[in-house]
Amino acid sequence: MLAALIVALSLRSFPPPSPPPGETAAALYRDVASLTAEGDMRRGRGNVNAFQEKYRLAAYLLEKIAQDFPGWNSQTVAAELARVRSFLASPPPLATPPPGSPVECFWQEIAPGEEFEPSPGAAYAISLRGDRPASLVLSWRRAGKFHGDARICVQIPNTPRPVVLQDTLRSGLFEGEAGEFPLALYVPSGSQLYLGEFTENLFAPPLILSNIVTLP
Repeated sequence: MLAALIVALSLRSFPPPSPPPGETAAALYRDVASLTAEGDMRRGRGNVNAFQEKYRLAAYLLEKIAQDFPGWNSQTVAAELARVRSFLASPPPLATPPPGSPVECFWQEIAPGEEFEPSPGAAYAISLRGDRPASLVLSWRRAGKFHGDARICVQIPNTPRPVVLQDTLRSGLFEGEAGEFPLALYVPSGSQLYLGEFTENLFAPPLILSNIVTLP
């Protein structure tokens, strides 16, 4: 009994050794890679605030590695820190599809409430050509004043509750005065399509900016 007590007291007096500095630095650098990858994904979906938050945290961790572990891959850490700071100062433009390639959407579901019924907006006028959702041409023109971020939205038919899908991938499609582009939508026929103001509130009705068209 006494021997066991002595061993227990000894373990409490001498905590387990810390991991080697190289392992700690490597773990922090893996966190940096995860943060920048998630930041790039958020930027691709149009969420600039989340992108900046992830990259700022990545920059902090890189600075900590450089300060606390100066002997660990110093050139790699310095190069990545420079890249992260450069992206924060001036994010590179998002890749756009080649001319003629159909625009595809990356959906985020909005639950606007049981009583939601879409009502047309007046900032844009839109029309569709095509005989199936995966092969369409969307034409649009500006019909009123709007200075925010307009996105493609689709309301799915015949669901137990209203379901709106908001595109999170293509920011800036509707910044000019008019245009058209091929559009590939992988949603049910009969869905309603309109332009809505981009929102991060997934539990409120979207602000509809255009007329509403029904997919073939």
